[in-house]
Amino acid sequence: MIVSKNEPITLIGGGQVDKTDLSLALGHATTLVAADGGADRALSFGFTPQAVIGDFDSVTEDALEQIAPENQHRIAEQDSTDFEKALRAIDAPLVIGLVLQARASITNWPRLTRFRGFQRSAACCLERMKLYSCVRPRFGLR
Repeated sequence: MIVSKNEPITLIGGGQVDKTDLSLALGHATTLVAADGGADRALSFGFTPQAVIGDFDSVTEDALEQIAPENQHRIAEQDSTDFEKALRAIDAPLVIGLVLQARASITNWPRLTRFRGFQRSAACCLERMKLYSCVRPRFGLR
């Protein structure tokens, strides 16, 4: 595992994620991981990811210069999305995923739920945290 924590993790994808949603997620899961271009989005809001995971075809050189080399984890394979690569590389009891590309994410949901982290428990928050409310009662989030 690239990132292993005994606490929830926020994973930001490369879509048009809203700063309010990111702040809300970080209020529950303070460790921030970015899937490729999600690093640019996080940095634009003033948050530095603890790790960046992906094939690095979307993240800018400017963003990579702001993140320590030991926190940059390139996975070259092209058979999965950067979000999927990041999910496979995270070991945590809960992953709050922030992506805007809902159509692709909903289509991939059956595949995503087979990942190790999702088998235990996880939530993918799509389109401004609509699915977020599904996990509140189970995980005690408010």
